[in-house]
Amino acid sequence: MRKSIVLLITLLFITAIAALIIKNVDDTQKITQYGNMNKNLVQLQMSINNINDEIGEFISNNNDNLSEVFEMIPEAIPLEFGDIKALVTLELYDESSYYLFDKNITKNLSDEDRMYIVDPYTLEEFIKENNITNKKQIDFVVDKYVDYVRDDKILSIKDKFIPKKLPKLDEQNNSIEYVSLEYSVQVGNIEANVEMIINSRYKTKEMYKVSIDRN
Repeated sequence: MRKSIVLLITLLFITAIAALIIKNVDDTQKITQYGNMNKNLVQLQMSINNINDEIGEFISNNNDNLSEVFEMIPEAIPLEFGDIKALVTLELYDESSYYLFDKNITKNLSDEDRMYIVDPYTLEEFIKENNITNKKQIDFVVDKYVDYVRDDKILSIKDKFIPKKLPKLDEQNNSIEYVSLEYSVQVGNIEANVEMIINSRYKTKEMYKVSIDRN
């Protein structure tokens, strides 16, 4: 019985997102008729805002049984209506898959380890330019730094960069779970890719990254 309820909740969630995408088409037509706006960009922004809001609400409402809910959610949820196409992927946050670094990632290193970084200011600038969320991005930034300073000593301590740990309890000692969300939205020739980590209890974004490409 409980699994049936969870499955129904999941189906309602997918239906709600699909309905929002359909509504976006109608709302966009109403907005663009009063001004010289790029219709695709308007639909893209509205789709991102609505998907973010709907997923945040869904996660918050099911905070107490997230594990069960996520067993029912498909690995990827494809959505399409007219010119709008979306592909949504949701999963429980895995600490081993993501790294949330402070901008000054060298501050947790020992004095001895810092000696391997010949130009810490340049390294920190490269870190600021990239919202690091996985090991591949760490490798990219370090390789970029090595090419710039022409010194590869930093490779000896790359694995010692310490990520920011997300708290498992709030100030009232309530447990907190996090959800990893990735989705793409394409409207005509414009595509947005969104990545975020959401605090399931408070719907806050611990990491948020949006990139937009034109095909």
